[in-house]
Amino acid sequence: AEFYVNKILVAERNKDSGKPHVAWCKALKELAMALKAYVKKYHATGPSWNMQGVDLKSYKPAGGIASAAAPPPPPPPERRSRSRRPPWGL
Repeated sequence: AEFYVNKILVAERNKDSGKPHVAWCKALKELAMALKAYVKKYHATGPSWNMQGVDLKSYKPAGGIASAAAPPPPPPPERRSRSRRPPWGL
């Protein structure tokens, strides 16, 4: 992303009409740096895994009520007799 931001900066830097583009590019860079600092601070080691977890077959989610089975699908649509009339009713 920085490559394309730099291309925009080079192309628009000395133009009067390029001021909004330059401001946007600077804001994008600041956002990327802030996101990088946030990730380093709060997600330094990546997701945490429970190495002493249970087998998937014996797993039961905590809390909540187990939902009932889904209802059966609706019956298939009735077949219409073939006619020269188009199906959209014209």
